[in-house]
This record gives sequence, C-alpha cells and structure tokens, in this order.
Amino acid sequence: VSATGSFVDYGDVLDDAYLDSISSLPTADTCEVYFDSSDDSQDIGVVRDSSTESVEANVRDIRAGEALTIMTPAGSWPDLLLTEETYFGPDFEEIAAISYDFDINNETLSGGVPAGTFVTVPGDEFPAFNNVLVPEVERMAGGDVLNVVDGRLMPNTEITWTPASASSDRSFTTISVSAYTYYDQTNTEMELELYCYVTDDGQFSFPQSVRNLLTEHELPADSISIGRNQVVSLVEGNAALLVFNFAQYYYLLD
Repeated sequence: VSATGSFVDYGDVLDDAYLDSISSLPTADTCEVYFDSSDDSQDIGVVRDSSTESVEANVRDIRAGEALTIMTPAGSWPDLLLTEETYFGPDFEEIAAISYDFDINNETLSGGVPAGTFVTVPGDEFPAFNNVLVPEVERMAGGDVLNVVDGRLMPNTEITWTPASASSDRSFTTISVSAYTYYDQTNTEMELELYCYVTDDGQFSFPQSVRNLLTEHELPADSISIGRNQVVSLVEGNAALLVFNFAQYYYLLD
C-alpha cells in the first residue's frame, strides 16, 4: 500500500471547461501513445491543447498542513507528512516542490485501503477538508498477457483480467505498457510508452496505431500493468479536492 498527496494553486480563476476536464472521468477506449527513437526519425507524442498549457503555466505547489491523517475502522494509519524541496526552473528561479508521503516503512500496510477509511486535510494555503471518505475500489485479479513471442509485443497481443463485479460511474480503468529495444547495426534506440483508458470488460487489444508500430519494429515488453481507479471530488469555496483509490496489477513477463 502506498499513499501520496499534492496540492496546487493555479494562480487564477479557472474556467468551466478546464474544471470539467480535470474533474471528469477519462473517456474509455482512448490511448495516449509515445514512441521515441534516439535518432528522432519516428517520434510520436500526444499533442497537448494550447489552452490547457496556458492554464497550467502558473501552477505552483502549496501547503495543506503539516500532515494528512488517515483513519480506518481498525485505527489510524501513519500520517502523510509534508515534504518540501526546491529545484531550479528554466530561468534559474527557485521553485518549491511540496508533497505528502509516508515517512516510515509501510510494508505492514497490506491488502489495500479498508472500506470506511477517511482522510483529513488540516489546511494551510489549501483549505481544510475533514473526514473525507476514501472511495472503495475492487482489487485487480486474474490477469494474463496473450500472444507474446519471445518476450516481444505483437500486433495481436491481448491483455486480460477479471472485470469488476459491479459498475460505478466514478471508476475508470487504465493500462500502461512500456517496451524498449536497441539496434546494434544502426546504434538506434526505440522506446514505446502506451497509456490507455479502457472499458472494464476483461479484455484489451492494441489500437491500430500501435499495431502498425509493432508490425514495423520488434519491441520486447519492459512492463505491463493495469489499474482500477475510483475517485471522489469535493468543492469548498474556491478549492476542489480529488481523492483517488487505485488498485494496480503487474503482469509477469517471461
């Protein structure tokens, strides 16, 4: 089990379109594809909306208190403690990186987040939110990767899992795939990163753009994982809080 927290200030009033984009669930059966070649001959990446980039240009991390508290039916978990570091931006300006994380070994926290768990944000620059119920999420199970040849992804590779026992209008499922190869003859590296929002029906096949790449290139799989996400959103004044519960499954690759 892991848990993290982060809070940001956009520096301006956000319009309704952008608010909808960050609070709405992703569209199922859509993928973001990144394909990078070291000689830059075949790079593919997602083109971002320029209006979104302008909104996020002035985003900065902010504090929400010294620690976030988590309370389960069996008692409290370790607090998520404030960590603040600085780094230099493109113009050598100091920028604060603020996050919240466990400060201890959390290996004893196994089995996922129990039902009836609450999180409290004490507040600072970001306001307080008390006893927010963490949404329940069904754990992933029964996964397999079909049609992989000698570790290589193929155009007809399929990813399977056990679908959720019940549907939810605040849940979405994601698949992440990474693959990498190096060609000695041309001293060229090829790397594929695929991130898809999928229907939780137990089966996924690559989109046509990825099938075309896998027809042209031999790409051994580095990692494949699937995650089921449940999210709750709350708004108080000019602050919005999103709480995610994420169950992830990593596929074993030969």
